[in-house]
Amino acid sequence: MTAGTTAATGHFSKFKKLSVVVPALTVAVAFTSSVAVGIGGYMNARSGLESAAERELALASSVRRNVLSMRFDNLSGDLRTTATSAVSTLAFTDLNGSLANVDRDKAQIDAYFRAEGSEAMDRAQLTGEGNKTMYSWRHQDVHGGFLSSWKNGGYGDIYAINPDGLVIYSVTKSVDFLDNVKTGGLQNTGLADVFARALTASKGEQVSSTFEAYAPAGGAPSMFVAQPVYISDFSGETFGGVIAVRVTSDYVNSVTKARADLGETGQSYLVSSDGKYLSDLPLADAPTALSDAPMPDIFRTAFAGEEAEGVVVGADGVARMTVATPMTYNGETWAVVTEKSVDEAMASVTEMKNSMIIMTLVTLGIAALVSLLFSRSITRPLAWLVNALEAIAAGDTNTEIRAAKRGDEIGDIGRAVVKIRENAQIEQEHRAQEEALAARSAAEQRQEMLGALAADFEASVGQVVEHVSRSAASLREATEDMRQMMEESGQTSTRAAKTSAEAMNEVQSIASASDQLSSSIQEISALIERSAAVAKTATVRAESTNETVRSLAEAANRIGEVVTLISDIADQTNLLALNATIEAARAGEAGRGFAVVASEVKELASQTGKATGEIQQQIDAIRAATEEAVGAIGDIQQTIGEISQSVTDVSAAVTEQSYATRGIAENTQRAAVGTSNVSDDISNVSQISEQTREAANNFARSMEDLNEQTGALDRQVRTFLQQVRSA
Repeated sequence: MTAGTTAATGHFSKFKKLSVVVPALTVAVAFTSSVAVGIGGYMNARSGLESAAERELALASSVRRNVLSMRFDNLSGDLRTTATSAVSTLAFTDLNGSLANVDRDKAQIDAYFRAEGSEAMDRAQLTGEGNKTMYSWRHQDVHGGFLSSWKNGGYGDIYAINPDGLVIYSVTKSVDFLDNVKTGGLQNTGLADVFARALTASKGEQVSSTFEAYAPAGGAPSMFVAQPVYISDFSGETFGGVIAVRVTSDYVNSVTKARADLGETGQSYLVSSDGKYLSDLPLADAPTALSDAPMPDIFRTAFAGEEAEGVVVGADGVARMTVATPMTYNGETWAVVTEKSVDEAMASVTEMKNSMIIMTLVTLGIAALVSLLFSRSITRPLAWLVNALEAIAAGDTNTEIRAAKRGDEIGDIGRAVVKIRENAQIEQEHRAQEEALAARSAAEQRQEMLGALAADFEASVGQVVEHVSRSAASLREATEDMRQMMEESGQTSTRAAKTSAEAMNEVQSIASASDQLSSSIQEISALIERSAAVAKTATVRAESTNETVRSLAEAANRIGEVVTLISDIADQTNLLALNATIEAARAGEAGRGFAVVASEVKELASQTGKATGEIQQQIDAIRAATEEAVGAIGDIQQTIGEISQSVTDVSAAVTEQSYATRGIAENTQRAAVGTSNVSDDISNVSQISEQTREAANNFARSMEDLNEQTGALDRQVRTFLQQVRSA
């Protein structure tokens, strides 16, 4: 064997020493366990968090879709109620008739309803009272009902358009008031479009336009919904006109702007199938309604009627988790989109990854330090013992044995080596005294010495190996118990998550029912308000009729006075005719012709008296009937007043109930969100339990490896002892 080969063999043998093997093996086991647990935990946490974030976004998108659907359904219900109400009938009969001389009164109407610098809210409060035009007088009868619907619905405006296309009524009296959708400045607008389609629509059918910029409202994004109005009279039903409602992007923003449950980067918005934003982006610095929107595949899937989810990279380069939920209204499908940045959604997983990397490095450092100290605490004393044995074998019986001072098993080995050294010393003394002994005796003594050495070494090392084996078995049993507890904890967490999910579904069902109840109460409240407006109109009409009947009674009285005057004239004429007859008789033959005329005049006066008497009887009958009509109208006024007061009281009660029901719905929604969060937390606990069980399994396998290494050490020691004994 050459010197190079010997050096290489010695260098390679260093890596077989326990001082290298034990630290390397400990660090490798710690690194493998940390990496395995870290990767498994990171992948499970990321997958679970992605699913939870997608469920959260899907729930938020579905809630906003349901609220928007409810709002647009309320819009359709309000339009249907308004188009079939008495207010619309009055608008297309009395109010439309008052515009016969609109060119003459337009300047005065504009000066009253559209004063320079006035705002839409201020114009909406004008009823027409105090304006001396026939239109303003009729306007008071219809404005209350339309104003109530406009306020309660939060609409941009409500219009009444006659069959000629003239906007005869508008709540806000903006630029489009008294303009014509056929020939005026409203041509080619959404209002003109829905009017043209409503002309051919059937009774009760509603038509709507798309959102577009509406110039008369300052270019505000607007959508129009219209329904034809039919008026019933003695000849049947006739087309009266069209009632239209304008809604702006604010009608949608009131729902999509809510971001309470979406974090710092989350937002919701509405997109049309032609790639336009129908609402403003809550996080945008400027209005975005009607601007171009991106069209990823998940949006197209939503326009096809199916909910879709995925990651979308925006023009700013930010990746966002996105959920698109379809929403349909009047045959058109929109997409309710809810999104959140991937970085925010996965922030907790990123933090966990960084923490796991740091913890892994710290664990490796600690494991390396502990394993180094542990191995040195074993290998250094063993090295000292080996050196001492080599010195004793070389004949140096004065070498120091420091390991003999330890109180552990290595100390036992050291004390055994001390005995060996003492035996060696005794042996050397005997050898000095018995140099003459034969070689066979020396060999037997040497064999006995090595046997004793092997026995002592076997006893000491055996105790160490046995102690390590018992410790490994105890650790394996403890690990098995911990793994069973983790399995039970995981099963319990799974059952709790299932129960929490069922509770969340129940709470969401209650929230949906509460929303429907709130919507019904709002519709009832609107109907009661319109009933109150109709009762008020009936009261005004009764007062007007009462004044008319009183005027009729006064006219009858004046006619009676005239009849009395005629009766007096007839009596005087009859008296004059009698005097004329007497004078004609006195005149004899010369007055005969005059007597005939006087007789005819007397006959006419008599007939006039009779006719005047009959007229007087008819006038007396008219007076009696008029007085009865005045009394009956007064009773009707009182009854309508009582009905109006009752409707007002019922409206107040329904309004209070609406607020209470709305509060219940909001609290139920918040409870649904809280239940969802509890379900997510329980799911996370279940995942952590699974990760802990896996770590316990890894630790158990490490203990098994340690047990195998202990067995290997025991076999090597036994082999070494056999070689010593056979030496």
